[in-house]
Amino acid sequence: MVPALGHERRPFMLIPLDSVHRRLAEEAADKAAARVEAWELRNSLAYRRTERQDDYVADYMAALAELSVADYLDLPWGRYELGTVDVGDDIEVRRVTHPSRGPMIRPKDYEDPRIERHVAVYVWDDTVAEILGWVPTGSAWINGRLCACERAGACCRIFHDSNSLQLNSRHLRRPDTLRGNNDKPQHDPS
Repeated sequence: MVPALGHERRPFMLIPLDSVHRRLAEEAADKAAARVEAWELRNSLAYRRTERQDDYVADYMAALAELSVADYLDLPWGRYELGTVDVGDDIEVRRVTHPSRGPMIRPKDYEDPRIERHVAVYVWDDTVAEILGWVPTGSAWINGRLCACERAGACCRIFHDSNSLQLNSRHLRRPDTLRGNNDKPQHDPS
């Protein structure tokens, strides 16, 4: 098998979503909306204002992303509860707003010993999601910060107000290797 280069299109990992997924995502979005209202908080603080969706829609789509990964791996979903890992015992799912982007990684993710992998998912609509790839959390945090610093943000970006890292999708490992943790990033030709 020839490894994928950074400029090549990654393999598709499309996950169909059905009425059960949509119902569960609606319940999760309702739960998040109630939390936000009760605590008088704004949701989705890491989203840029120019791209920000309505909180309910953002939570709905994020829940669909989590459900797609849980279904693909046949692992339990964290049910959008605070303090739980999104999928299984060690997976944090990040819904991205464009298929060329990688996951947003926050300091709390890197510091949480339970979170070993970040998965980037693009939800095309409420009928299909695409798993774009995944990355080990520890190396993503370290390498992504080095990448952003070395290239002055040309690849990965650091948001200084939140100290969060937007990883570029070229650093992601192939989505078909999510079940096993032993492959190299897509752009590594060796």
